[in-house]
Amino acid sequence: MNRDNGDDIDRRRALDIVPVSRETEARLGVYVDLLRKWQRVKNLVAPSTLGEVWMRHVADSAQLIGLAPAARTWV
Repeated sequence: MNRDNGDDIDRRRALDIVPVSRETEARLGVYVDLLRKWQRVKNLVAPSTLGEVWMRHVADSAQLIGLAPAARTWV
């Protein structure tokens, strides 16, 4: 994973809000890397939000888990 200092701070802030296991953090890191890679090809998210991808997209989406606590699998 390629992370600069700003991205690392953003990641830590997001994981403070939505704590996950190291394994899940690694999987989310792969997802973020893929999101950045494909952002150049497909306009997946607003380019202005890539600097805060962990807070704007990962943590924001993970907050939905609280709405369905019995859900075991998320697509």
